[in-house]
Amino acid sequence: MDFFWMLGQVPVATAFGVATLGIQSALFRLLPSTVAEGTANGAVTAWVAMNLLWMLGDEYERPALIHSAAAVFGVSLILLALAVWKGGLAGPALQRFRRFRIGKRT
Repeated sequence: MDFFWMLGQVPVATAFGVATLGIQSALFRLLPSTVAEGTANGAVTAWVAMNLLWMLGDEYERPALIHSAAAVFGVSLILLALAVWKGGLAGPALQRFRRFRIGKRT
């Protein structure tokens, strides 16, 4: 999405953003998950929504969309914090960062 936005292809970027939101939302609803996994997936979904709102607000000069994007960003941070709190440091929110060994020397 961002790639096409930077190229000035906002309709294509919007299509990719809407498709990503649709797929992510479907996965979020259809896959069984724990609270930690659900909040981590919710944070990702909120991040994509924030990105889409920001892009559209910037392109079409709609400050309300950018303010909405900032609010959705706050929601994604809250969801991410909940995912870390419920899942711990080895939970789904931080599993992508396995290279960072917290508390261990390598």
